[in-house]
Amino acid sequence: MKEAEVDEKLGVSVDIVKERVYVLTRRDESGRTGVYLKRRLAPHESFEEVLRRLRDEDPAIRKLLAIRNNLL
Repeated sequence: MKEAEVDEKLGVSVDIVKERVYVLTRRDESGRTGVYLKRRLAPHESFEEVLRRLRDEDPAIRKLLAIRNNLL
């Protein structure tokens, strides 16, 4: 697996990466991935730019962001 590479890129411990792999693999096997959207960023894209675009295009993401903004 590529846990060591992922932990370097994200700046989190290998234990956290392994836990997420375990949880998501278990969910995938039971038919519930917990992942709404999988999207890779192009080298020229920023996370914020893509999130803004998704917010503008997807009502579910727009609603989620509105709810989270009110909680913060």
